[in-house]
Amino acid sequence: MAEVITFKNDGTYDKVLYGQMSIKGDWRFDQDSTKLNMAVTTVNGARVGRMTIKESKPIDTILRLTKDTLVLGTLAYYGASKEYGHDDLYYVAEGQ
Repeated sequence: MAEVITFKNDGTYDKVLYGQMSIKGDWRFDQDSTKLNMAVTTVNGARVGRMTIKESKPIDTILRLTKDTLVLGTLAYYGASKEYGHDDLYYVAEGQ
């Protein structure tokens, strides 16, 4: 597993990338619950980011959300050439 994310009821999340990088932050839905916003607050214990969750704008589109599955559609600049593109991220509840 390349990424493990835990969404908490208090609007925070914990993410572990490749079993090595620890990321913590805040999450929220946009007004009509079609997009998910995730703001990073710490990386490996070091405080990062200047923008709070309320100041940032949700950009990841929720393509599917059930009790055990989250699929996000993301738009971003990828690779060394910074090409603008689309990627889907699939999250499945542990044990599924």
